[in-house]
Amino acid sequence: MKGKFVELESIIDFAISEIKNNNISPEDGEKILIGLYEDYRKLGNTPPEFDSIKKVIEKYVKK
Repeated sequence: MKGKFVELESIIDFAISEIKNNNISPEDGEKILIGLYEDYRKLGNTPPEFDSIKKVIEKYVKK
C-alpha cells in the first residue's frame, strides 16, 4: 500500500512541476490533477483519500 502511495505522490509531483513550468492556470491544474487521480484509481490502484490529494493540489497549485 505504501509503495502505491509513493508512486502516486511521484506522479503528482511531476504533474505539479509541469503545471508550474507551463503556466497552466490553477483551475486547469486542478482538473489535470483530479484526472490523474481518477485514472490512477481506474487502473485498480488504491490511492490515499481524495481529501489528501486535494490538500496537495491546494498547497502547490492554488497559491
